[in-house]
Amino acid sequence: MRLYYDKQGKPQLARTRKTRGESISIAKPKEGKIRYTPGGLLGGEQHAQIFLGGKWQDCYSEQLAYLSAKKRCENPKDTHWKDYGGRGILFKFVSFYQFINHAGLKPSLELSIDRINNDGHYTIGNVRWATVLEQAHNRRPRKSS
Repeated sequence: MRLYYDKQGKPQLARTRKTRGESISIAKPKEGKIRYTPGGLLGGEQHAQIFLGGKWQDCYSEQLAYLSAKKRCENPKDTHWKDYGGRGILFKFVSFYQFINHAGLKPSLELSIDRINNDGHYTIGNVRWATVLEQAHNRRPRKSS
């Protein structure tokens, strides 16, 4: 057993094994823990996995939704920036961990991230996974010419 400190500074015991002189923790991760593995998205970001139901699950699609929404709001060079960041829509999630703990995993691959209040920011309480039809009903009115 080995003592280590978690992110909150609390002492934890972990079983370890030795491999070529290195100590490797084999403690079971906590539900909802996120790890990053090589295999980047959008310019070298690491690939995220979440520990749920006793196993690591890929959350590539959720990570892509997170990074794309962030880019639309923060990067003026993004093709959709004028409809998001250009309108003053802010991306207020401070981390992918915060985003995934609020929005959760996609219940279906046909869903994408949607803001409940279309004039509101990407923030806790204002995002959900929605179908194309649900998103079509949640659009701002078109400008009349």
